[in-house]
Amino acid sequence: MTSLIYLNPTFYNITMRLIYGKSFHNRYESIASLIPENSTVLEACCGDCYLYKHYLLPKNVKYTGLDINRSFISSAKKSRINVIYNNLLSSDYIPEAEYIIIQASMYHFLPNDVDFIYQKLFKATKKEIIIVEPIKNFSTSSNWIIKLISRYLANPGTGHATQRFTATTFEEFCYRYSGNLKNLFKIANGREMCAVFHKSIEKTN
Repeated sequence: MTSLIYLNPTFYNITMRLIYGKSFHNRYESIASLIPENSTVLEACCGDCYLYKHYLLPKNVKYTGLDINRSFISSAKKSRINVIYNNLLSSDYIPEAEYIIIQASMYHFLPNDVDFIYQKLFKATKKEIIIVEPIKNFSTSSNWIIKLISRYLANPGTGHATQRFTATTFEEFCYRYSGNLKNLFKIANGREMCAVFHKSIEKTN
């Protein structure tokens, strides 16, 4: 059953602001800085499209969002944002784009499907994949509200994620694709790590 925070884009945004606090805007600014103007962008698991509405729209990008949440999709369409229903695990089609972004969502595919999702996205990108993941476990937060949200209210409709990345496990995942890894750095005051994978430096045998 879809958790409460995923039932409404406004409530989702409020929850994210609560979780990230002063780091909320920094995470989006860091991601947006990696996207050139007038480029094509695909955001997988796009949620409430906050990144596009507030940071990418001024860059005149051609944007497509993918999500499985009907409420989020409906809200995006009302704002004339190009978002389509897509289940990354089961869909055979991922639209191509120069830059593909997935933020705070790869952990939903732990432990068995993160490589499968990466390979799908890598196939669809023309230039780069940007993967952003929390590396601090909010389920152990001293704030009981944040702890509750992280432990029990984080089911986007595909099941409650029981695992999270740490800095070590996220680095291990990224280094499996070291031939394409362009950059790996922390954002949001160290709460998240951002990995950039460049398609043009793919190694060939």
